[in-house]
Amino acid sequence: MASIYQRQNRVADLFKLWDEPPEALRKVFNDHDTDILILRADIARDCKEWILLADMCVAIINRETEPAGNITHISAVAWSIWSGFVKAVQELYPPAG
Repeated sequence: MASIYQRQNRVADLFKLWDEPPEALRKVFNDHDTDILILRADIARDCKEWILLADMCVAIINRETEPAGNITHISAVAWSIWSGFVKAVQELYPPAG
């Protein structure tokens, strides 16, 4: 599903669908929330949606630095979050000169 929407450059439509999954998929989405967030970040990066990518990465980092979060998990398995954030910032704010 993701690759089809990605090829059609309909990332916003895909994310809207994922924001409100059908009842039958809601438990899967809740159980694999971090994996889905990482997938979303990867898709946004592949589609060069830099603002969306930066916003998502900041939201993930903020969530995982909360007391209930798990920054160690994100640091260990989600290099795409950190590298995505850095890439988005580089694209949005290129060096002067």
